[in-house]
Amino acid sequence: MRNARALGAARPAAGCHGSVPEHSRTPTHTGQAEPGERIRTAPRAFSRRSQRRNLCDVTNRDRSQGPHIPPAGGQSEPPHPAGGSRDLVAERRRLLRAYDRQLRGPSAHLNSPGVQVTAEGPLVVAVMEDGSGMVMATGLAGLGESEWRRLVSAEVEFFSRLGRPFEWKTWSHDHPHSFLEVLADFGFRREAEETVLVGASADIARHHAGLTSSARLRPLTPGKDFVRLGEQLSVAFGEDQTDHAAACEAAARALPDHVFVLGVEVAGELVATGRLELMAGTDFGTLWGGSVVPRWRHQGMYRALVVQRARLAAARGFSLLQVDALPTSRPILERLGLVAVCTTTPYRWEPVSA
Repeated sequence: MRNARALGAARPAAGCHGSVPEHSRTPTHTGQAEPGERIRTAPRAFSRRSQRRNLCDVTNRDRSQGPHIPPAGGQSEPPHPAGGSRDLVAERRRLLRAYDRQLRGPSAHLNSPGVQVTAEGPLVVAVMEDGSGMVMATGLAGLGESEWRRLVSAEVEFFSRLGRPFEWKTWSHDHPHSFLEVLADFGFRREAEETVLVGASADIARHHAGLTSSARLRPLTPGKDFVRLGEQLSVAFGEDQTDHAAACEAAARALPDHVFVLGVEVAGELVATGRLELMAGTDFGTLWGGSVVPRWRHQGMYRALVVQRARLAAARGFSLLQVDALPTSRPILERLGLVAVCTTTPYRWEPVSA
């Protein structure tokens, strides 16, 4: 199996997300309420973390016109679930089971063209084009510490030979605390905790988008729009995001039926953006990189981007929406009906500099 990950002539091509090779993974925040979605440098392989069924556009228009966005107005707010706390607990468990089964395996990397994914026992290991990587694990609670150390040591050795960093993604509900201590022993650095939220795309789609008449929400198309995307993300996240925007453009070109980037313009200025990735072979659409430039925050633009992406997912038969959310966006997402099912924390390992 290890040979399957050897990087030769057919190295993986970076996508627009990848829970790992997040060179721009954890954005710099300046205290404002937005942005709030994780930004990935390699869109999930639909290969990016992904697979899937027949994806049929609900219209017969030319694809070059971009995705049809259902109109924003006229729908009533969906009612909150009528059940009590017991119903909410049952719903959270149901959504968590769907998330674990469908988004924590090799499918998680299917939307990233060229990413090499290998399943090795309890591990799923993804290697990006530049050699950086990401490791996801299940069933660790049933293993002893000696086996944990063997697994971690093997991955550290592998990425040490490449001289590249990698991320070990952990989850609150099935990663024992003592395993996290093993990661620390091997030099992993704990990064910001994110909340995994899941909801029914059709329910979220019924909310009003709520944009003012001066704001225009539309799909971005390859070319100049993605140059502007890099500029908008750099302002919103406080660090250069031009490489990330280029990776998103490559993914949108390669997977036009699965990777969509939407933007909000005011007076011709691109002020808010967000990406939707439809994960083939699953019920999930996943949200990435939702952000608003500082001077346009608190105007409902992030919320509108979530609603419109939910509409795109629901129209294409993806019944669930998922996002790794930062604390800034969690309240907005919960008000739209997404449910917090667990938390996830990346642990990052860096090679020792020569």
